[in-house]
Amino acid sequence: MSKIVDTDEAWAFFEKMENAYFRPAPSPKALPGNYIQVLEALVESDKEKLAISDERDEAIRTKSQISRTREASAMDKLSVATRKNRELTERLGESVKHATITAVKNATGKEYKFAPLRRWCRENHVEATEVPDIRYGQVKSWPAESWLQVYGINLKSLFASSQRIH
Repeated sequence: MSKIVDTDEAWAFFEKMENAYFRPAPSPKALPGNYIQVLEALVESDKEKLAISDERDEAIRTKSQISRTREASAMDKLSVATRKNRELTERLGESVKHATITAVKNATGKEYKFAPLRRWCRENHVEATEVPDIRYGQVKSWPAESWLQVYGINLKSLFASSQRIH
């Protein structure tokens, strides 16, 4: 009947039917004939189960170890990135310890003069920090206490929450 239909699906079915008739699937293992063979088959089956169980347990341990290693590596990379970000932020003059005039101006939108900050530093025997600047090469980054005393600006509240880089 499948030859008469003459479609690819019909021919595929015919081939399956022909293969099943002329090449039957091998029969499953014969049942053990005596008590000793039954026990040997049972022991062999239990050994296979134990081997599979051991392989599964080893795979779980390996997966767990890989997961812990990846997590540790990711946390280490994040820690390095965080430290580097803090260093760069401080170097650019936007830290809770000191800040440049430009950094505070960008954060507040107001203009500031350096002279009162310099005067405060001289009077209090404090040195301003030199930081790199794209336009001038190096600029002064004034201490947090000077910003607080001269202009009433708390650098910690200004920069700590956002850690913006300008």
